[in-house]
Amino acid sequence: MFLHERTRINLCRLLFVGLCLAPTLAALAAALWLRQPAHRRAVEQDIALALGVDVSTSRVSYPLPGVMRLVGLELSDPRTRRVVASANRVDAQRADSGWLVALDKLELHSDVAASLTEWVEDALRRPPTGAVRLVASEAIWRLDDHPAGDEPVALLRLQAGFDAAADGASQAYLTFALADQVGADSVRARVLERRDPLAPRYDVQFHTGEARVPCRWLAPLGVEVEWLGHDATFRGSMFASQLGGEWQTQLFGRLTQVDLQAVMASCSPHVLTGLAEIEIPRPDPARGVSSLVLRGRRIERASATVIAGPGLVGRSLLNAARSLQLPSTGSPIAVEEQAPQAYDQLAFDVALGARGVQLRGRSTTNGAIMIDDKGVLIGQSRGRQPIGQLVEMLTPATRSVMPGTSEAQRLARHLPLPAADERMVTRPADTRPTTQR
Repeated sequence: MFLHERTRINLCRLLFVGLCLAPTLAALAAALWLRQPAHRRAVEQDIALALGVDVSTSRVSYPLPGVMRLVGLELSDPRTRRVVASANRVDAQRADSGWLVALDKLELHSDVAASLTEWVEDALRRPPTGAVRLVASEAIWRLDDHPAGDEPVALLRLQAGFDAAADGASQAYLTFALADQVGADSVRARVLERRDPLAPRYDVQFHTGEARVPCRWLAPLGVEVEWLGHDATFRGSMFASQLGGEWQTQLFGRLTQVDLQAVMASCSPHVLTGLAEIEIPRPDPARGVSSLVLRGRRIERASATVIAGPGLVGRSLLNAARSLQLPSTGSPIAVEEQAPQAYDQLAFDVALGARGVQLRGRSTTNGAIMIDDKGVLIGQSRGRQPIGQLVEMLTPATRSVMPGTSEAQRLARHLPLPAADERMVTRPADTRPTTQR
C-alpha cells in the first residue's frame, strides 16, 4: 500500500527532525553547556566534595571520549585558603577499576604536608568507590614560604592513589624519586585503614631505600623530629601501628646531619655542639639487638651507634657524666665561669630499655666515649645504669628527687613541676680519666 504524498513528506520531516536535527541541536546544547561557567563550577564542586578541599580551574574540556581535562587546577586548604597543590593540566579517565589521573607540571606547596594527614584519613574513612591512581612524571615541591627558606624539591615518577589492599583494608600509597639523587631507590609510603576492631586501625609504612630524605618529612607520619635540627636527613624504614588509640612506631636506618646543639636544646641546658650520624640497626631478636621503638612519644627501647664531632662541650656536661658512672675530666672552678671546650670525637654505642641504659665507647683512643687532642674527656662506661641516672645527667642538679618510674612520670604530668635551676652544682674535680684496653 502506498502512502499519500503529503503523508510521506510529513514522515520525512519527522524523521529528519528526530534523527538529524534533534541530535545535532542536543549536541550543540551540550557543547555550549560544557563551555559555560556553570558546568565548570559544578565540576569544581564535585571534586571539592570528593577531596575535602577548595577547588578552582580555568577550563573544563573533553578532548577524547571518556577523558575530562582540567586546565589551571588549584587545590586550597578550606581553613587557611592557601594553595596546597596546583597543576597546569589534569586528564582524568575512567578505567575498569577506578580513575586514572595524569597530572602535568604538578606543584606541591608548603602547606600540603600539614593537610596530607587529614586528606588521607578522610579518604580512607569513606566507603570504597573504586581505585584512584594519580601519576606525574615530574613534580615540584615548593617550600619558598617555609621559615627556613628551603629551595624547591624536584620529584620524579610520582605515583599516588587509593585502593583496596589484598586483605580488604583500604590503603593510600605514595611513591616518588628525588631528582637530586640519581640512581637512588624510590621513596615509598603506605597507609592502611583496617575496619576490624581486633586489628590496628591504621598501619603506616615508610621506606626510603638508598635515598636520603629530610627528617622533617616524617612529621606528617606522627614522628617528632624538630629536635634533630633542620638539616637532619633519614635513610631507612619506619613502621607504625595505632593500638588502642596510641601509636607504636619502629624505626631503623641512618640519621645524618643531626645538630647536637638542637638536640640538647630540646631536653637539656648543657652545651654540646657538632654534627652527628646515628645508625639505628635493623632489629635482630636472636642477637638481642633492637631498633628504635616508640609508644606514643615515649622511647620503649633503642639501640644505636652515635658518631659526632668535632664540636664544643660544656664543662657542666663533663661533670654530669659521672651520674652514669662515666669517668670524665672535671674542674674545681664554677661551671658558669668556664667556656665550653673543643672535642675531636664523640663515639659510642647506646642500648636503652626498661632495664636501664648502657653506653660503650667507640673512640680510637682506648675505646673512650669522647676525646680531644690531649686524650680522653669521657671514658668507658662502667656498665648498665638506671634510666634515672641518665635523666640526672641531662638535667640540672636539684634538691628535689623524683623516682625514675613510669608511675612517677604519669603522676608528674598532672603536677606543677618547678622550672629547671640553671645554677648547676659543680662536683669535686677528678683527674683526667684513664681507661684500660
